[in-house]
Amino acid sequence: MRLRDNIQKENYKILVVDDEQGIIDSLSIFLNKYYFKGMTDPLAAIELLKQEHFDLLILDFLMSPIHGDQVVEEIRKFNRDIYILLLTGHKDLAPPLETIKKLDIQGYCEKSDKFDQILLLIESGLKSVEQLRIIKDINEKLEDAYTSLREAYHGTMETLRLAVDAKDTYTATSTINGVTVNWKYEVNESNQIENLKCNNPTDLTGNITLPSTLDGKTVISLKDESFKGANITGLVIPNTLKSIGYGSFSNCANLSSVNLGQLEEVSF
Repeated sequence: MRLRDNIQKENYKILVVDDEQGIIDSLSIFLNKYYFKGMTDPLAAIELLKQEHFDLLILDFLMSPIHGDQVVEEIRKFNRDIYILLLTGHKDLAPPLETIKKLDIQGYCEKSDKFDQILLLIESGLKSVEQLRIIKDINEKLEDAYTSLREAYHGTMETLRLAVDAKDTYTATSTINGVTVNWKYEVNESNQIENLKCNNPTDLTGNITLPSTLDGKTVISLKDESFKGANITGLVIPNTLKSIGYGSFSNCANLSSVNLGQLEEVSF
């Protein structure tokens, strides 16, 4: 029996490890279309697999100085991908099913003078290798696509952030309880004041009413920590104000009375 031609043979590398040189020689005849290598020393085979890639390993079970399951155990420490086909001289000598599952041995069969079963298992194994290659290729393409989308997303968000940060900042002054208050703010597309911040909050004391307008523009939001540390005791928020930033009145230890007006959003 020959392997079918529907598998592109030159694309696969097969390693046969068996302490019977005759088995290696026989398999080499059937597998001569592949990159084929045979070895009788299992320890040397382990070292070779650390240095060179193979797609399929055909491995004898009873060998010296270590058996096939021990060889697989060592290989699985550094290679989880190689497809392994275990050969046994007799089914009673095969390793337990639990060991086969644990070591991820994909198949095993008995040795015989006829290689039909072995060749069928090899063909099946190579088809599995091909499917895994396709899946790996798809996963890599998906990962590349995901990376590109993620980079595009972060790029867009950074552009938006810079656009927001690029807003012009304005200053103004007003008087509250006889104290001149220095303000900093931004203007949105509707010509409304947002992110209003007091630059001298510690000068403020007592009960205060926040301005509803500055420079003829309606105040709609306060910036983070806009009145941090102010020594105020009471606060009236105008109905124009829709949101207060994080920590706007943090460290205002004496603040005990707050009229929230028509606030829609408060960040703490």
